Amino acid sequence: MTAQGTPLRPLRWLAVIGAAAFSLSAASVWANENPDLPSKLEALRLPPYCHKQFGIPSNAPATWEVCGHLMNHFCPALVFIGRASKPTATKFEKRFNAGRARTDLEYTKKGMPARCSLAADVNEADARLRVIEFFAK
Repeated sequence: MTAQGTPLRPLRWLAVIGAAAFSLSAASVWANENPDLPSKLEALRLPPYCHKQFGIPSNAPATWEVCGHLMNHFCPALVFIGRASKPTATKFEKRFNAGRARTDLEYTKKGMPARCSLAADVNEADARLRVIEFFAK
């Protein structure tokens, strides 16, 4: 009912519902403006050497402080591996996230020094990603 006591017309109801749906979808987009960045929960699940990169205070040195500036793609690769590993992800989401992870991981491996202390972690992530890629075909 309106202020004058007359019922809202069906088209007005549709407009009200449409406006509410738009504002809810816009709020969800603004909640994580950049889908390339992890959510706070995703970032907290990463190893401590990834925390600084995503704005979480940490005493652990960041990946680039340990093994050089080209290691800055390793933590995003871990985020995409985590997303591709989600049991609720669709096949498309698994493939998409695995592809993004592969790009970041190859960049990391290309620039990683031979004696990098994170080499075992990079190799483990690569092995996990190969399994995901196999099952996402």
